[in-house]
Amino acid sequence: MRFRNLLSLLVLLSTLLPTLNAQQPATTLPKVIDYGPPIYPRIAQTAHISGPVHLRITTDGHTVTSVQVVDGPALLTRAAIQNVKTWKFVDHTPGTFDVTLDFTILKDKTTFLAQPGVLDIAVLPPDYGGKPLDYTLPTNWDLELKAPAQDIKAPLTLWTYGPWLRGYTVDRWNEQTQIGDPRVDGDILGFSVLLDDSFGQELAFSLVGRKSGDKIRGVFLDPWGRSGTWSATPSQAAASNCPAPSAAALEDVIPVPEITQGRKPRYPSLPLEARIQGQVRMRITADSYCVAKITTESSEPLLAQDAEATVRSWFFGYHKPGTFNLTFNYRLLESTVSFLQKAGVVELAALPGPSSLEGPESGLWNMGGFEDEVWRAQLTSPAGRIQATFHFGYGCCDEGHATYANGKREKITQGFRSGDDVGFGTIITTAHGRRTRIFLIGNLRHDDRIQGVFLDASGARGTWSARLVSHGPGNSYL
Repeated sequence: MRFRNLLSLLVLLSTLLPTLNAQQPATTLPKVIDYGPPIYPRIAQTAHISGPVHLRITTDGHTVTSVQVVDGPALLTRAAIQNVKTWKFVDHTPGTFDVTLDFTILKDKTTFLAQPGVLDIAVLPPDYGGKPLDYTLPTNWDLELKAPAQDIKAPLTLWTYGPWLRGYTVDRWNEQTQIGDPRVDGDILGFSVLLDDSFGQELAFSLVGRKSGDKIRGVFLDPWGRSGTWSATPSQAAASNCPAPSAAALEDVIPVPEITQGRKPRYPSLPLEARIQGQVRMRITADSYCVAKITTESSEPLLAQDAEATVRSWFFGYHKPGTFNLTFNYRLLESTVSFLQKAGVVELAALPGPSSLEGPESGLWNMGGFEDEVWRAQLTSPAGRIQATFHFGYGCCDEGHATYANGKREKITQGFRSGDDVGFGTIITTAHGRRTRIFLIGNLRHDDRIQGVFLDASGARGTWSARLVSHGPGNSYL
């Protein structure tokens, strides 16, 4: 009887062993010969959700018969399960296997000299919903702001991309700061900029100016609403302080010296917007502490220009003078799928989705309702005074229109608001009946008033003020 019971137990175990073995993950996933395209769910991209999804799949020797989620973000598991169910394998012994689908949101990254002499700069490409736009080449200016209490100078670089103005300033540490609230209409341009004042304090200034020939002249407001004038003239290339390289330094090949000071490598703004990528190869001769000579090879002049400017800003730890090679790789990241190039791993890399639906450019929505926000204004210049009413559909100072005492209505364009700084462009009719475009900048005070300055298309300056009289239904301030 005991032998019969033991025999029955062995028979039972022999029937269970294949099932038990099938539940244990095998070490090697069979070769996949067909599969559907892995998809990164759009909702997960928009929510910036990423990470690995670990699955345990069971096969019948040809296809997936069941899928178990081991772990992973909930918004990604369904897409992972749907994909592995499309997999078909070479003939194999049925079993259970662990697989991973790794979802990654791409991010900008710079790898600095990870390989000897190689800088890898990889960033996300901008998306303007179409082909790259036309652009003007960057122009370097010497910017100067003058006011009774101070005189501020800084390098300024400007260019246009499609209908937009772009640019940056360079601080005393040789770091670039992008201009803010940029707008351009013909010869008139405006922007905000961060600059160090006479006491070394970083402040935001709002500028509007008119370009005439090789100069720009205009007016500005400081953070307290005080006005001044500014100008910009073409800058001259600075002479190198580094001595000319010796014949020995040109011939001696040395490792890349230790970089002790200078600008950090980054993807230049214009090539990024124009979706220009490529490689810049450089042969650099260095004195014991600075760059003496650069020979550049590249098919992309805009990238080469920025790479050279970056290298010329560098200073090195003391070293033997000599020559070394350097390569800048400028790459735009794109969505990719790596299917099982690593054992049992599918990698999906996607661009981040938009975080939310966006409204007007400044994002200022009229929370009072559907009626316009209304401001009564007075503009004063040597040509006289003009009364105007400004209407903003989304709060000052975005989209809207201006009306004048004669009933004339003009569109408001290129409006912006940044903290207490506001501005926009419109058209006025002077006392002599001449229509001219003006750009206004102002400081929004806490008593619902604006004080500011403006510039017209001829370069003439004036002042303006406005007070809020209505902000949506039932919110009258009269």
